[in-house]
Amino acid sequence: MNVDLIGCFESSIGKWLSEECILINIDGVVQLQSGNAADEGIVQDETRDWVFGYNRYSGKCSIFYAKLWGILEVLNFIRRRAHEKEIIQSDSLEVVKALQGSVSSISYSALIRRIQCILSQEGQWILRYIPKEHN
Repeated sequence: MNVDLIGCFESSIGKWLSEECILINIDGVVQLQSGNAADEGIVQDETRDWVFGYNRYSGKCSIFYAKLWGILEVLNFIRRRAHEKEIIQSDSLEVVKALQGSVSSISYSALIRRIQCILSQEGQWILRYIPKEHN
């Protein structure tokens, strides 16, 4: 199941993949014994060439918040590069829905509000759920 949640009301992800845009894949992991989390991401250009990648220690948090920290981190990186179109992909449907305001119990999180604020200042973007095996 793919769920595309689109900013700036673009209607098709297919046409975006052929235009100049960047593709961002985000993931997060939590070590079960310690509860330590890390987030990571990779950014590719419109030809799907690697632009940069990163990984970062997120502290002790849930996998949900590790993935949110990953989105925030990569958004802060790409804001400095001034891309017009961004496709952000996550394998967490819960994270994607929370950022769109579909999960009301956690939508008041300061981290979620910060990401939403950054996205509202970006040009055109798509936030997309993709299955783990495709991320």
